[in-house]
Amino acid sequence: MPIAVYQIFAVILIYVAYKVYMEIKWYKEDRENERLRDMVDKSMKTREG
Repeated sequence: MPIAVYQIFAVILIYVAYKVYMEIKWYKEDRENERLRDMVDKSMKTREG
């Protein structure tokens, strides 16, 4: 097999790994934001009530 094929394969592999990593990172950040929003909502409700 020519070396170029391995290079292309490596680039695709790195790209896929990067995309997966970013998806997980964004998912975790979204979950944290949701939790913060819930905490703020609860504190607002307790203040009003």
